[in-house]
Amino acid sequence: MNDRLRSRKFWIGLVIGIVAASGVGAALASIPDSAGVIHACYKSSGDLRVIEAPAAACKNGETPLDWNANGKAGPTGQRGPTGLKGDRGPTGQRGPTGQNGPTGLSGQRGPTGLTGQRGPTGPAGSGTVERAAVSSAGVLKGGTAIAASPVGTGAYSVTFSHDISSCMGTAAPGAWHGGGFTTDTVGTMVVPATGNSVTVFFNENGGTRTNTDFMLVLAC
Repeated sequence: MNDRLRSRKFWIGLVIGIVAASGVGAALASIPDSAGVIHACYKSSGDLRVIEAPAAACKNGETPLDWNANGKAGPTGQRGPTGLKGDRGPTGQRGPTGQNGPTGLSGQRGPTGLTGQRGPTGPAGSGTVERAAVSSAGVLKGGTAIAASPVGTGAYSVTFSHDISSCMGTAAPGAWHGGGFTTDTVGTMVVPATGNSVTVFFNENGGTRTNTDFMLVLAC
């Protein structure tokens, strides 16, 4: 068996050497083939010949024998140990500033805050309100006035405790705590340039002076 194997190796080497030495381009072009496989035929006697497959084939009594010109790739080796960590490279140059992104969506409205504490009361205003209720006879019946008197038919003078020249007011017919007044009567108030008294006149429709109970208010 060993003699046969040695004889086979001998013939393989001999055939390859002959092919290589012959310089035949056609044989070199197809042995080995495009897949790197060498095709041959051998007999039980140990005879071996290389063929140019698939153009040629083994004859009767020959057994085909194929082998790679290059051996098969071995198994993948084990992974080697991790190498040492390299030094840190230099800091790269700063890149250009990017474009501004689109405006984000509006956020949801937050909850209503707690009601703040009430602030301190402000100082009292300097204005005052003066008032008077007078009967048709010119008698002072109530209010902040200090005196009232008739000065003619449908005319009355009402006096207060301070200067009322900067005040503005109005007078209208009306009963205060009882009494009576003339309907359809129009009151007119005259505020003096100086002093603490106002004069009030009442006229019926048509301009006739008439006495009536009335009330007046001054805003100072």
